[in-house]
Amino acid sequence: MNTLKLIQLYNHVPYFFLIFFRISSFIGAFPMFSMTTVPKRILIFLSLLLSFFVWSVYPLDEIINLFSFEGFELALNQVMIGLTSGFIFTIIFNLFIYVGEIIAMQTGLGFASLIDPKISQLNLLGQYYWLATTSFFLVQNGHLKAIAMLVQSFEVLPITASVLNLVKIKFIIEFGSILFSGTLLIALPLVISLLAVNIIFSVMSRAVPQLNILSITLPIILILGLGIAYISFQTIMGNAEEFFEHGFRVLKTFLGGTS
Repeated sequence: MNTLKLIQLYNHVPYFFLIFFRISSFIGAFPMFSMTTVPKRILIFLSLLLSFFVWSVYPLDEIINLFSFEGFELALNQVMIGLTSGFIFTIIFNLFIYVGEIIAMQTGLGFASLIDPKISQLNLLGQYYWLATTSFFLVQNGHLKAIAMLVQSFEVLPITASVLNLVKIKFIIEFGSILFSGTLLIALPLVISLLAVNIIFSVMSRAVPQLNILSITLPIILILGLGIAYISFQTIMGNAEEFFEHGFRVLKTFLGGTS
C-alpha cells in the first residue's frame, strides 16, 4: 500500500512543478515582488507554498512526463502565462514612473540623474509616484486579489489548457498602448503649463537681453512644476484606481480564457 502511494505521489510530482512554474513566473514578474530589496528566498518560499496549496486543492488525474516534448510545451506555456499575468501590472506601475519622469525632466529635477547617474535609476518624482502607487495598491489589497485570481486560474484554466494565442497577445499589446497613451494624458496639463512659461520667458529674453533668463527660469519652473504636481496628485491617484481596475479586468479575461 505504501508503495502504491509512493507511485501515485511520483506521478503527481510533474504536476506540482508545472504549477510552480506558473506561480513563480507570476511572482517574479509582479512589480512589488520583483524588487531587488525583496530576498529571493522569500519569493521561492512563497511560490512553493502557493504551489503546494494549488497542488492539494486542484488535483490532476492525468500523468504528465516533463521529460518529453509535451511536458516541455506545458512547462513553457505555464511560464508564459505567469510572466504575461505579472507583466500586466508591470505596465501599470511603469506608467506612473514615466509620469514622474516626464514631470521631472520638464521641471529640471531630472538634472541630478544626468549629472550623477549613480544617484538612482529613477528621479525624485519617479520614485515618489512609484511609492505612492505601490502604497495605494497595497492598501486596496491589490496584491492579494491578484494572487487569488492566479490561484483560481487553475480551475478555469488548468495546466493542460492553452491560453497563449495571437488574439490574447494582441489583447495585451493593446492594453499596454492604452496605458502609455494615458501617461501622456496625465502629464499633459503640466507639460502645457510649463511650455507656456517657457514661451513667456523666451519672449522676455528677446525683449530684455540683459536679463539672466536661465537663473530666473529654473526656480520659477521648479516651483510651478511642483505646485501643479501637488495639485494634480489626487487626480493621478484616481487614475491609478481606474487603471488597476482595468488591469484586473484584463487579467481576469486573460486567465479566464475568454476574449
